[in-house]
Parts: sequence; structure tokens; C-alpha cells
Amino acid sequence: MKYPEPIVVSNYHAHIKTKKETIKGSFYRATVEEIYLMKDKEMKKIPVSTIKKIKIKFDRKKEAPLFKGMSKTGVDIMKSSLTDEPEKNYSKTDPYGNLLSDADAAPSVGETLLIGTATVATAAIGNELSKLAPQPDIESFKINYSKERYLEQLDEIRMYTIELQTSPEYKSILKDRLQKAMKKKKLAI
Repeated sequence: MKYPEPIVVSNYHAHIKTKKETIKGSFYRATVEEIYLMKDKEMKKIPVSTIKKIKIKFDRKKEAPLFKGMSKTGVDIMKSSLTDEPEKNYSKTDPYGNLLSDADAAPSVGETLLIGTATVATAAIGNELSKLAPQPDIESFKINYSKERYLEQLDEIRMYTIELQTSPEYKSILKDRLQKAMKKKKLAI
């Protein structure tokens, strides 16, 4: 049995400035009339005519993939230090060019645990620091309370919504956009 390919969805945050306030939340849906943000397990509807500006940002609460990978590597290093067999290494030499035995060439358990622990600690610190850094804007759309201006940019705005990213036509839309961009730059596919 063949299973469908898993869908990877990027959770973008939208900061929507209206006449009265700035509303922040996960960017769920954009229609002709309204924008929907998910905030605190509640769906917020924002009428297009009240929107001055839309800023799209990365989700700060998510772990950075680099640091997540680093912590897994650190744990793997620590696990490997607990095995009794050093890895086979026939090409290690001492500073004088003499071949070392496997036992001499392998790092000690203490060295391996230290390296693994340092890697995990670096990943944890890096992940927390990345959450403190200001979120960069990916995209900014000036609407200025104009439905016409919003509709001109709607296709671009929708690219960041969870609804479009989970739709069956998302891959074909991305492919079409890439082809159009390549034609503008006069590149062949």
C-alpha cells in the first residue's frame, strides 16, 4: 500500500494593522472579503476594508531546525560513547607518524560525553536565543483600507495561508509561479 506524501506546512504569523489595533496570529485564510487569523484557539475575522497593512513573519515559538538537528547529533554522540567497541580506524597516527591501535585512536568515554553534552547545550542555548531575536518580516502588504488594492495582492497574500498550503492545488500553483518568474528572468526550465 502506498501512502500519500506528508504535507509540510509553514506556520506564518500575520500582524495586521487596522484602524483601531494591530492583530497578531497564525495566518489561516484570506478571502475576497476577510482575513482569518488563529489566535489563542480562536478564529479572528478581519474585514478587508479595515486593514491598513499586513506583515507576514516567521513563527518565533517554533524551534529552529538547525538547533533541533544539533541536539539530536549531541545525543547520538553521547549514546555512541556508551558502546564498548571503538570504531574501526586504521589510518590514525600519532604525531610521529606511528599507526595507533583502535583503542588508542578512539576518544575516551569522557571526551565523547563532553563533546555530546556541549553540542546539546549549544543547541538549547541557540534555540532560546533565536526566540529572543526580533522576527524578520518576510513580506509586507500595504492595503490602506482599499479593497481594490487588497484584491490586486490577494494571490500573493494567500501564498502564506495555512488553507492554501494544505490544499491539493498548492504544488501546481507553486510550479506555475516558478515558471512565470523564470520567464521574466528569461530562463529555461
